[in-house]
Amino acid sequence: MSFIKTSFSLAAIRVLCLVLLACGITAAARAADAPAAAPTILVLGDSLSAGYGIRVEQGWVALLQSRLRAKGYGHRVVNASSSGETTGGALARLPRALATHRPAIVIVELGGNDGLRGLPVADIRRNFEAIIRSSQQAGATILLVGMKIPPNYGPTYTRDFYGLYGDLAQQYKLPSVPFLLANVARDESALSGGRHPSHGGRPAPVAGRGLAAPAAAAGPEVEPADFCGSPAGVFGLLRCYIDWMTLTAATTAGATTRGPVLEKIWLQHYPAGVPAEINPSEYRSLRELIEQAIAAHRDRPCFTCMGHTLTYGDIDVLANRFAAYLQQVARLRKGDRIALMLPNVLQYPVAILGAFRAGLTIVNANPLYTPRELQHQLHDSGARAILILENFAHTLAEVKGDLHLDTVIVTGVGDLLGFPKSMLVNFALRHVKKQVPEYSLPDAVSLTEALSKGRYENLERVELGHEDIAFLQYTGGTTGVSKGARCSRTATSLPTSCSPRRGSVPSSTRTSR
Repeated sequence: MSFIKTSFSLAAIRVLCLVLLACGITAAARAADAPAAAPTILVLGDSLSAGYGIRVEQGWVALLQSRLRAKGYGHRVVNASSSGETTGGALARLPRALATHRPAIVIVELGGNDGLRGLPVADIRRNFEAIIRSSQQAGATILLVGMKIPPNYGPTYTRDFYGLYGDLAQQYKLPSVPFLLANVARDESALSGGRHPSHGGRPAPVAGRGLAAPAAAAGPEVEPADFCGSPAGVFGLLRCYIDWMTLTAATTAGATTRGPVLEKIWLQHYPAGVPAEINPSEYRSLRELIEQAIAAHRDRPCFTCMGHTLTYGDIDVLANRFAAYLQQVARLRKGDRIALMLPNVLQYPVAILGAFRAGLTIVNANPLYTPRELQHQLHDSGARAILILENFAHTLAEVKGDLHLDTVIVTGVGDLLGFPKSMLVNFALRHVKKQVPEYSLPDAVSLTEALSKGRYENLERVELGHEDIAFLQYTGGTTGVSKGARCSRTATSLPTSCSPRRGSVPSSTRTSR
């Protein structure tokens, strides 16, 4: 009986093995007969590729898929773009995208948001290099798409940012498109809000541009045997249609070339005679701009606060005394940082011009800062001096021992309102409304004392140029610790002529000039 059971079991096992073998052979045959999976093109981009503000089918990525099909290519285009994306954000998302889609080609259209935020070019480069290496290790070929930023970020930063794309294409031998919006940025009708293409457009001939890959591409041409059977055609098509036509809006035949267009809606409100354009080289610094205004309007009202007015001439005199005190008494030198923790009072314009005349860099501190926030900003900026309203002096007093401030100047709201209003306002705020909390800053001097001492000092004129730093302007710190941006003294481009600075912030957000 046991022998029969054993024989039956062995027979059943043999039958099962034969069935499984037959199924495997059948599956293998079906797999051999099935067409190979179409190569995937992964688009890793920002809002320009995600199609911000337009329908999906109007975006250049969707149009590219349609064009590939029309030309007989079986490639599948996957759009992994996200509006507002940075190189750092895309790098974090990349491993999953590579594992999910296993792309043969990765189109990298990134960097615009990094540049608009003024992130350090060195940090952007590191992110790009990590994206390129990860994609190549996954077996994908990279097509790098370049981007430019407006010139108001300063010539050095603007040049270094755009040059990054060519450097990367050369270093990693990548096929590339020099500038994504080469045609669209010149067609005012194609832009929405001056930054995003407003419609998909349609193929439109452009003088001197054919259907071949752009000659300006920094990377080498891809040979037919290098990729997917006919890679030269694929890359030629990709580069051509990204650079020439499928940019969500095409330049219409005969369109004028006027450079990048921003919607300047404010111009319609300009009074007659006010020019729409300015000459940044007309003044060497903001100080010269202000001083020219003082010379032209010396006796005219300049600022009014709580019913008291200072003329341009008054600002000139007070600022000169403040600058002399900073330079000759406080011994501050060109490039030193002075923090201003002031609300909208008359002391602020006096302090601004005074600091400019002493050659100092101004660090604006939010009067609503907590002690921790103020400590971070003063430490990060390297401020040597501070002018602070007495209403907020208790905040500074809590952290003063942990800082390296050489000079602390305290002022009351009424200090520049003239006698007797100055005395009455300060008395009311201190003793009636109780708006000045107790504080202890033993080494502090009052602003009135500083102005009095500066009156008898000789101010040495400090030479200033466009590249000297006027402000270290800090963010609100809503996404971490506050970060500072250096704003140059190019008078007519402030506050947009700013670039980030390096400070004691986390490496993921650290900035440099």
